[in-house]
Amino acid sequence: MMFKTSIISVLIASLLSSSVCMADDYEKSPNGYSLFTVKKDSVTFYYEYPAVLKGITDVDIYPQVHGTIQEICFEDGAKVSKDQELFIIDPSSYQAVFDKAVATMDSLGSKAETAKLIRDTNQALKTSKAIASIDVEKSRNEYSSNVAAYRAAQAELKAAQIDLERTIIRSPVDGYLGMSSVRVGTLVTENMSAPLVRVSDNSKVYAHACVSEDMFEYVMNSIHKTNPDEKLVQNDYVNQIQLRKADGQVYDKLGSITHLSGLIDPETGSAEIKVLFDNPDNILHSGGTGTLIVPLVLENQLVIPATATYNLQNKTFVYVNDNGKAKSVAIEPIPLGDGKSVVVSKGIKEGDVIIADGVGLVENGAEL
Repeated sequence: MMFKTSIISVLIASLLSSSVCMADDYEKSPNGYSLFTVKKDSVTFYYEYPAVLKGITDVDIYPQVHGTIQEICFEDGAKVSKDQELFIIDPSSYQAVFDKAVATMDSLGSKAETAKLIRDTNQALKTSKAIASIDVEKSRNEYSSNVAAYRAAQAELKAAQIDLERTIIRSPVDGYLGMSSVRVGTLVTENMSAPLVRVSDNSKVYAHACVSEDMFEYVMNSIHKTNPDEKLVQNDYVNQIQLRKADGQVYDKLGSITHLSGLIDPETGSAEIKVLFDNPDNILHSGGTGTLIVPLVLENQLVIPATATYNLQNKTFVYVNDNGKAKSVAIEPIPLGDGKSVVVSKGIKEGDVIIADGVGLVENGAEL
């Protein structure tokens, strides 16, 4: 399978300095060719992916009632606590509606009490046959009607109370605020397109990135082969993710891959991952950018110099020392590497001796 580079992701890979593919491992043949003896070793590749940072909770604050902003209770960028007041919308009209609803409910409550007395009195009179049955029935219906009106008034009072409470806009989470989009006196509505402000819980930060399809599949296969019954975050190397901040500095805490997309975008050939970083000092900010540095540890692999390979008709070849002569052999490299080293899955074996560089000038059968 050929390695595809995601359109979204810029992929850079580097090999650890302890790689087996160092020039110090080369030997010279009698005819001056650089030779390399294939052996198994562990190797770590680092892949870099552009990432966007988001707090574990990012909430856009919108008004739920309309009116003019009477007070702004915070400074832009401030740290806030859950339920802390952020904005106060002029409550006067909502207070009036609430007060009217209270008066209406009180009035209807009194009517319902009166209707109950009349119903009970008529019921007693009916027993002594001092009142017509139709009058008793009317008093019952009158009482039921008044009770229904009272309950409706209760509901209207509750709605008025909710609207009045919504004139005070509070933070739904602990976090840090962005910039307010309004000022005192601004008319706001429930259908605003832009939020009043955003509050982000940055105690932990997710880095969102897209990885190539090949990388995604390789990671998933590795996880299932090594830990089929364990969660993703329990695997060692997925807990060793570094983050290079926008200023070029590497963040001092390691992150863990917590989510892998179940879908691959057919247009970009990439899948999304989410990496979680602790952020106790608020160094990372929601909306910021960075670069994820993802290690891929390959153990007990055949690793050869990339300079030892050449491609022909979509196949990869090396020259193997066959009794002192160069023999072209097809190999199958895994679709991951750093451009300097190649991990081989098929075609050669441990102990084979190959030409390490300059293979473009070698002829099949050449004396080594």
